[in-house]
Amino acid sequence: MSGRASSTLFTVGTLLRRAQDQGVSVRALVEGQWVDGVPVAADSMGVILDAPDGQTLIRTEAITAVRFQRGALEDPVPTEAHHEEQIVWAQPAGSSQLLETTAIEG
Repeated sequence: MSGRASSTLFTVGTLLRRAQDQGVSVRALVEGQWVDGVPVAADSMGVILDAPDGQTLIRTEAITAVRFQRGALEDPVPTEAHHEEQIVWAQPAGSSQLLETTAIEG
């Protein structure tokens, strides 16, 4: 990690739409299984992840966590390379609370 503490708040849907806008691959934890792909469509009900072996439609409420490369969703910082992976933990369906990401080292 870079030595500076940082915390970003996301909802799972916000993160998936942001990844879709930027064409970034994510990993979604769905019922204990990681599903990889680039979000090609997302709304409040679900997301479609596109992968080389096909597309997967996932209900947003079934997603427990989302993994992504931090540097892929942030503007690059010229003096530091960001290669931290993030996990966004999901709240139960119907919760309107924002989620705090947890940084992990790869």
